[in-house]
Amino acid sequence: MREKSVNDNLHAQLNKKYREQNRIHSVLYEVTHRCPCNCIHCFLLKEPKNELNIDEINQLFLQLVKEGTIEIALSGGEPFIRKDFPQILSSAAQHRFFITILTTGILFGKPEARLLEKNHIKKIEFSLLGAGPETHDSIMNFKGAFNRLIGAIRILKNYPVFIALKATVINQNVHELDAMWKLAEKLEIHFSTSLSITPRENGDKTPQKLGLAYDEIIKLNPDLLDFAPLYSNESLKNAHLLCRAGCTVGGISPEGDIFPCILMRHKIGNIRKNTLEEIWHLHPDPFLKRLRNLEEKDHTRCINCELLSLCSRCPGISYLETGDLSLHSPIACFHAKAMKKAIEMQNT
Repeated sequence: MREKSVNDNLHAQLNKKYREQNRIHSVLYEVTHRCPCNCIHCFLLKEPKNELNIDEINQLFLQLVKEGTIEIALSGGEPFIRKDFPQILSSAAQHRFFITILTTGILFGKPEARLLEKNHIKKIEFSLLGAGPETHDSIMNFKGAFNRLIGAIRILKNYPVFIALKATVINQNVHELDAMWKLAEKLEIHFSTSLSITPRENGDKTPQKLGLAYDEIIKLNPDLLDFAPLYSNESLKNAHLLCRAGCTVGGISPEGDIFPCILMRHKIGNIRKNTLEEIWHLHPDPFLKRLRNLEEKDHTRCINCELLSLCSRCPGISYLETGDLSLHSPIACFHAKAMKKAIEMQNT
């Protein structure tokens, strides 16, 4: 217990130091928007991109090292679709980042597993969108996606890597929610779920139409959703009125655009035109300045809401929905109301 207390204290001190200096602790870098699948709820537009080449990526990593960045997530699209991804991964590993890879698993086999082992990758995240091929493949629009995912997991079980499955719960897969949990338990890997569906990066809310209706949510067992820890009596406030975006977290697009976070798609600079230090510290965009100066009191509708402890508001999603940094998230409000009813029904 004492060791955990000491580690927690050191972690808190580190976060405090990074926050005071607006240093990027963690970054998510989309190495490509290309992908073999075409998920029906994907928020990316998948337009052709002039992707950073390996030399530019090496320079980006050097700038992140200078910034003091510790964690980097490599995602897509599908990162393994890039032929030079082994070089990208090797470069990131040489700079001693803590690396997470987000992938569909579609292009993953034994060579990719050995690549992870060679570069000491300790965490990989997959999307699970159904308990079997029919649902998972139909949502991903890729026949064979489920079997390839399970094959990738079985391969990785022989390696020292933390495997996480993440599910976005939509009307096409909600009927398999319990079965997805049981599948993760059988595979003995971490599983998490979310009701939140992100609008497309241009603000188009079409993907959110795939979300569950009120009558569907209230019938769900809250323990099967990531709302479960939110309704503990120990927690009074869980909505993210403020977050680390633009302060200690950043996002990078395939062509080098810099965002406060990968979901807050407001371009604040491009690494091809300016250095990361110039973009993040020396000449910050007015949007970035406003984001950093926000206080909880600026969220006038949310701050005194009785559903705050059930709210899953994400500032990035809220910005995509409303175009404003301080407004409430309509989808989060809807989910909070439905979850309140679901919990009441479970307790009666």
